Amino acid sequence: MNAVSDILETTTKPIIFDGDTGGITEHFVFMVRTLERLGVSAVIIEDKKGLKRNSLFGTDAEQVQDDVEDFSHKISCGKHAQVTDDFMIIARIESLILKADMDDALTRGQAYIAAGANGIMIHSKEPTADEIMTFCRGYAKFNDRVPLVAVPSTYSRTT
Repeated sequence: MNAVSDILETTTKPIIFDGDTGGITEHFVFMVRTLERLGVSAVIIEDKKGLKRNSLFGTDAEQVQDDVEDFSHKISCGKHAQVTDDFMIIARIESLILKADMDDALTRGQAYIAAGANGIMIHSKEPTADEIMTFCRGYAKFNDRVPLVAVPSTYSRTT
């Protein structure tokens, strides 16, 4: 948090904070309040639980995806902790990384939006963007949508 404060002393650009899993719900509430008070624009939290593991390890490292209901509850509690409507909580879906099916990823996206997520981040470690594009086509059919974020770490040749 000290580093975030130092950064905000030198820029007025929006800052998106990588909150990992957000920790337990009770701790996430305080993270949201602190980040908002410091002037951070958004936090991204991933729907995994347990010790932090790099997502690009995929199934090579033990990673456990959180229950949809529990992660949705964490999002909802974080939204209720905000003081203003300006702060964003972006929910990162790890279903594709962990080799769950596309329906699981889309179901999670809808649930997280219903819980109050201001953005959805979909993640993949495939060498092409095909999996992401399939998710995007399903996402386009949602009645309620928020900004969609992707990080092309492994499919960086996609334009």
